[in-house]
Amino acid sequence: MLTRKKQAFIHHYLTDAYYNGAKACRMAGYQVTNQDRIACNLLEQVEVNEVIEKELAKLQLSNEDIIREIGNVIHNPKKESNKIRALELLARIHGLMKDT
Repeated sequence: MLTRKKQAFIHHYLTDAYYNGAKACRMAGYQVTNQDRIACNLLEQVEVNEVIEKELAKLQLSNEDIIREIGNVIHNPKKESNKIRALELLARIHGLMKDT
């Protein structure tokens, strides 16, 4: 069973720390010194790795899922710039725009 700190580390590692182990340690409340070493040790633990892999597997999207989500942004944008960016992505997917 994972401790609360390990659960917090995993949560932060996968979300707001953007896969930065030291930052996830800091956000989870681990000691200030040696956060790189602590993160490395945590990421080598089988139980931590299993939870991370399981969570990442939930995030796997098919091409159809991605296109559907882009369509949702186009039809329900929170900001006009989001709609424009989503349209650009969709155009690239369909080969209507070239990457520069």
